[in-house]
Amino acid sequence: MIRPLDPRVGENRPIEVIKQEAEAFLKEMLAEGLFDSSEVFEQRLMEVIKQIGESSVECMVWEDNAGDDGVQRRKVQGVSSNGYVQTKEELEWGVRIAWRNSRKCIMRAHCWDLKCLDLRDIKTSKGMLDAIIKHCPTAYNRGRIVPTVFIFPGRRVDCSGPMFWSQQFLNFAGYELSPGEVLGDPAQVQLTKDIIALGWQPPTPKTRWDILPLVVMAEGDEPEFATLPPELTQLVSIAHPQYPKIADLDLRWGKFPALSRLGFDIGGVQYTASPFIGWFMDAEIAVRNLADTFRYNVLPEVAKAIGWSSPSHTFGELPDHERLLWLSRAQAELNYAVYCSFQKAGVTCTSSLTASHSWTTFDDQHLREKGYRLNADPYWISPPQGSVVPLWHRGGAPNYQPKPLIARHRCDPVQVWNRRYNALTRVEGQLDNADYDEDRPAGPQSEVHIFYCGTNGTAAKLAERLRIFMAKKSSKIVGEFGTLNSFDPCKIHPGGTVLFIVSTTGTGEIPSNGQQFIKKMNVELAFPLLKFSILGIGDSGYHGTFNWACKSVQRMLKEKQLKPLMLDCVTESDVSVENPPWTDFRVWCSRIERALDGKTEEGKLEPGKTDHTDNLYEKQYSNLKAYKMATMRFDPFIHRPGEILRLSLEIPESDYEPMGHIRLLPRNSEVAAQRVMTLLEINDDQTIGTVAKENPVYPSQIQDQRQVQLLAVPIRQFLKDFVDLRSPFISMDWAQNLSNVKNGPALQVLEHLSRSPQHLSPSISPMEILLSLTPLRPRSYSIASSSEHTVDPDTSAIGTTLDVFVRIIPNGRFSHHCLSEVGNGGKILYKLTPNNICLPLLKLNGKPLVAVACGTGIAPVRSLLQYLIRTNNTGSKISVFIGFRPDDSSTELFIEIAEQALEKGILDILDVVPSNKEKVRVQDHFGDCKEALRRKLGEEAGYFYVCGNAVVVREVKDRLKGVLGPDIWTRVQERILEETF
Repeated sequence: MIRPLDPRVGENRPIEVIKQEAEAFLKEMLAEGLFDSSEVFEQRLMEVIKQIGESSVECMVWEDNAGDDGVQRRKVQGVSSNGYVQTKEELEWGVRIAWRNSRKCIMRAHCWDLKCLDLRDIKTSKGMLDAIIKHCPTAYNRGRIVPTVFIFPGRRVDCSGPMFWSQQFLNFAGYELSPGEVLGDPAQVQLTKDIIALGWQPPTPKTRWDILPLVVMAEGDEPEFATLPPELTQLVSIAHPQYPKIADLDLRWGKFPALSRLGFDIGGVQYTASPFIGWFMDAEIAVRNLADTFRYNVLPEVAKAIGWSSPSHTFGELPDHERLLWLSRAQAELNYAVYCSFQKAGVTCTSSLTASHSWTTFDDQHLREKGYRLNADPYWISPPQGSVVPLWHRGGAPNYQPKPLIARHRCDPVQVWNRRYNALTRVEGQLDNADYDEDRPAGPQSEVHIFYCGTNGTAAKLAERLRIFMAKKSSKIVGEFGTLNSFDPCKIHPGGTVLFIVSTTGTGEIPSNGQQFIKKMNVELAFPLLKFSILGIGDSGYHGTFNWACKSVQRMLKEKQLKPLMLDCVTESDVSVENPPWTDFRVWCSRIERALDGKTEEGKLEPGKTDHTDNLYEKQYSNLKAYKMATMRFDPFIHRPGEILRLSLEIPESDYEPMGHIRLLPRNSEVAAQRVMTLLEINDDQTIGTVAKENPVYPSQIQDQRQVQLLAVPIRQFLKDFVDLRSPFISMDWAQNLSNVKNGPALQVLEHLSRSPQHLSPSISPMEILLSLTPLRPRSYSIASSSEHTVDPDTSAIGTTLDVFVRIIPNGRFSHHCLSEVGNGGKILYKLTPNNICLPLLKLNGKPLVAVACGTGIAPVRSLLQYLIRTNNTGSKISVFIGFRPDDSSTELFIEIAEQALEKGILDILDVVPSNKEKVRVQDHFGDCKEALRRKLGEEAGYFYVCGNAVVVREVKDRLKGVLGPDIWTRVQERILEETF
């Protein structure tokens, strides 16, 4: 038996080979009738060959060299190519044929059922993880598994391509307790160590059934890991209907196999990250994974559970013939137990005999249709039970490997990362500073080092701008430059200055390209001769975690005794106000420039106060100056949890921008403010000094350098407009001498103390308590209307009505508490903010628009339609797809406007999709309008707009991509506008 060397993905190939493989692939599609005509095939072939030629690259390539010792592979200088973009149809057919050609797989009869998820536009590790977590439940299908392959971007020349560290989605950890002793899966010992080194914390206590997180690594990005949803990670417990003691062994296994280190080689394009979900054959688990001596080795335990026992011998001491008897019995019963357990759990699993019959039938059918048998490796394709399965006797299969094919990567992903990470730590500090280590200035005071972390490119963009600014404006030389992961304080000369730009991600974490920083700061050394400053990038819309990451970095730096470069070492920017936050960035740069030039800032920090505390209320005071007062109108009967409420605001502006945003400040009620004043024994005449001076100003930016005196704010106003009485305190330092006082909603804490025997000590300053309150954060909403003038019945003043749609969240700070307290007809502070994303939609100039929205996401679409109706703008045709819950009152308000737009000829498609048991989503209706969508977005160069939550936006774009096809999808990218809430 000759078993050829397995091919691999992940290598540079000569451009001529790529062209040959592409042509052969397309010809095979032609032969299968997948092109309408030979002319269509020829046109496509010309396009492909042209793309391959246009993306050619000079590099080292692998070529086959025939010699006396057979074909040898070697690396030579040559020309390769980044290939071409395969259409969705080519990709789908290619992965199915690759599965059909997989000579080691017995399940190939299902290749035509394979579902292909085209995820080639996902370029980040986090995006890959999110896609897997999103789509896996659909493939699992509550146990009725749908074979599914996830296709991520193809490999480019001299790149590893995206990769998975994990062998499977569901790998069990293997903990090496001592040499030769492993808790868990011995096959995963090294992977377990690698993932722990990456930052994963094993559960406590450890067990032999701990599932490792899934680790992905996009090209040029760092590894990310996450655990799949519980629906997928819940294990199947193995039990036997006749042998209850087998259940006592606590054997388990994952619900499905998902091979994740496999790649696809299709028509000259290499897909290095293309995990494949299917279902188990019983023997894969019982005869191999659980039974192999180098895996879980459970057959001796199973033999005991089904009846073997001996008072004088261990199982290993049995004579060979007796041991084989019991091992064979244990294997058969375990195999039966696995199959029965999966059936009981409602999870797809096939028996060895069924799989064997399915394969032989499929292969025989192929022989009749094509005249030859499919390729097969008998070593792999015969079930491990041996001759008891008829397939074992079949033989005679051609053992070769045609393309398209499924193959492993030629490189180990962990080793790829180790090389990449080591290179990053060596090279990132040398960007634009060649020979930095050898030629660095002798004086340590001459260096400034810049590090950044973030997920969406803003931090990197600002860091690069900072590097340029330092090169032009400062006499200091930029030393190390790179991600926060590459920061190593031991490599920086004493006296150096380190500048950090830190984004916050997730629920307040430091992004993945900053996680290594945390480990490096665990060293025992301190660095008191280094100075630092941080620009934080946060979003106050996530007020609970606003700029947490930069505060975490600040805390760690202070623990290592680094000194602030300036009075306030942290500048907190807010991307909900400006994105990127260029204003705060420029001010920060100017302050850095002054500090590096030896100019000191006036003022000093109050003892015991954090550097940024003073600025919190300064910013709140500045923000409040931009807010105006509006009167709220809403139906109190609709103000119920889960409902979408139409909130109409009567505002003094005569006009506002359609599809814009409005920020609403959830003020504390008069009752709540008065209660705090009573509890703290504060009277109406008392004020609080919250602003010591205006923000620092510099001659290069602002001419007026006046400073104001301490601003006295009435405490009643402070409690209503400056702080959030429903949020926990920023600091509980004022309560250090009080026992059993836990942080929580501020008003509740004060109420608790008022009833406590210890009460508030006279030594505790009410002002200290007030300055420990959390600043009040606004909530942002999309405008759901267009300008419409109203007349105030009391003053006869002309104003404007503005609508927003508010989903009532139980215990929501604004939607529930604020609206309940203020009530219909009450006053609210607001600020209008522009929506630059949607500006092109207000000037379509005859171009069509396709708009998709769900839930409160219909608000901006309603605003746009009202605007077009009001301005009688009928030149552009709008197609609208909306999804809604039938009981949402806002839907009627939208339909009313949509019908007016239909009458005026503004709308040409209105597709309304209510929620339904069949889970048909709004994007599922795209197929009914496929030609219209392709015409509007392709030929007529129209715009596409989608508004909804992150899942809705992602799924809508995925479906649109499939409907448009790769060519139109590529061209329409700049005209796809999205808003996520």
